[in-house]
Amino acid sequence: MACSRDLAFSILAVAVVHGAAFSPPSRPSRFSTERTSVGPLGRDGVANLTALLQPVLDRKAARWNSSAISVAVVSGESIVEVTSGYADWVQKTKTTPAHMFAMGSVQKMYTASAVMLLIERGIVGLNDTISQHVDPYIHPRNGTTLQALFGPMVLNVTVHHLLSMRSGMNDFDVASTRAYQLARPSYDLTPLDILHICQKDFACKPGDCGRYSSTGFVILGFLLAFHSGTSWDANSVPAYEAAVLPSQSGAFSATHWAIHGVLGSYATHSNPVAHGYQPDGEWPWPFGGDVYNVSATAGWTCGNLIATAADCASFARALYGPEPRVVSGASVTQMTQLTSLGPGSWDYGIGTMALPGSRPGSLYYGHGGATYGFYSYVGYNVHKDFALAVVTNLELVESQMYNNLDDIHSEVYQLVEAAFSSSVMV
Repeated sequence: MACSRDLAFSILAVAVVHGAAFSPPSRPSRFSTERTSVGPLGRDGVANLTALLQPVLDRKAARWNSSAISVAVVSGESIVEVTSGYADWVQKTKTTPAHMFAMGSVQKMYTASAVMLLIERGIVGLNDTISQHVDPYIHPRNGTTLQALFGPMVLNVTVHHLLSMRSGMNDFDVASTRAYQLARPSYDLTPLDILHICQKDFACKPGDCGRYSSTGFVILGFLLAFHSGTSWDANSVPAYEAAVLPSQSGAFSATHWAIHGVLGSYATHSNPVAHGYQPDGEWPWPFGGDVYNVSATAGWTCGNLIATAADCASFARALYGPEPRVVSGASVTQMTQLTSLGPGSWDYGIGTMALPGSRPGSLYYGHGGATYGFYSYVGYNVHKDFALAVVTNLELVESQMYNNLDDIHSEVYQLVEAAFSSSVMV
C-alpha cells in the first residue's frame, strides 16, 4: 500500500492473540527459504550475506523449538530475505519471506511519523497539551475527557511527552489487560475500551521521568483521528490508507493495520500470516498457545502492524535513511535524539529507540516489538546505511522476555554489520 503524505492518517490497532489447544510437532530437520534482489550490493555481496545468514537462522530455529524466523536486510535498492523454522507448528508450514507477522510496537515508528507530519504542517505543536487534540474527539463519542479518565495531572501531558515516553503514564499492556482479551478471544477491544480499563494513576509528574507506556501511543491515535476527520466505531471501522508509507517505493503491499477481526483474517493469497505462540497458565513455555484466531484490535496505534520483515526494513530505511522519504530530515533529527528512560531501560527519542548493537560510530536505531506470540526488532544503521528486520513467532514468559529474539538478533546483526563493513559489500 503506497500513498503520498497528503492522504488521511492511519487509524491503527495492536495484534494481541491467543488460540486453541494443539500438540506441538517434533523438531524439523533444517530447512529454509531465501529471496534476494541484487541492486547496488552486487551479486557476490548478496550471495555472501545470504550464505552467512542461512546457517545461523537454521541453527537458531532449531534451538528455539522450531519457531519461525524471518530476516530482511535492505540497503539502497538491494534486499536480502532469509527465513527458517515453522510458521505453523501444527501443519509444519515452512516460513517464507512472504509470511507476515504481528510486529507489535514496531508500529510506534509509523505512528510517531504520522504525528511528526502534522507537526511539520503546523497543525499540531510538539509542546501542545494532548487534551486539546483528544478531548474534542472522544467527548462526542464517549461522553468523557482525558481529565475525567486520568485526573487533573493529564492536563500537563504534552504531545512530546507521549511521543518520547515521558508522560509518567503507566502502560495498559499488563497481565490484567491480557487476561481480559484472552477471556474474550473474538471481541474487538477498541481504543475507547483501553482508555476505560487501563491503569489511571501516574508513575511521576509529566516530564519528570521516563516510563515506557503504550497507553500514550493509543492516546496519540485519537489525535491522528481528530485531525484526519476519521471516525471510530467499535462495530464498523472504515479502512484507512497510510499517510506515512512513501509513494516512491510502491513496495508495501504486505503491510496492514488491524482494524477488526482476528490475526489470521489478514492473510492473503500472496502473503500468509504466521501463527504466533505465547506462554500462559494452560500452555507453559516452551510451547504456548497459538494466537492465530483472536481479535487483532486491542492496541490501535501502539502496535497493530501486520507485515513482512522486508516491508518493515524498507520502511525503516525510508524513514531514517540518507534521503528521508517519510518525514523531513529535521524531524528525523528530532526523532533520533535519544536519552535514557532510566536504569535498565531503553534509550528513547520520538517513537525511536536504540537497538541492541548500537554504539558510537555505528548507530543503530528503530523500534522493538513484543506482542502476544511475537517478538521483533526493526532498525537502521545510520553509519553503514542498512536496515534490518528480525522477527520470530515465539513469545517467552515475562522473566525471559526477548531472550530468544536477543539470541537470534545478536548473531544476525553482527554478521550483517561486519558484511557492510567489508569491501565485498561496498
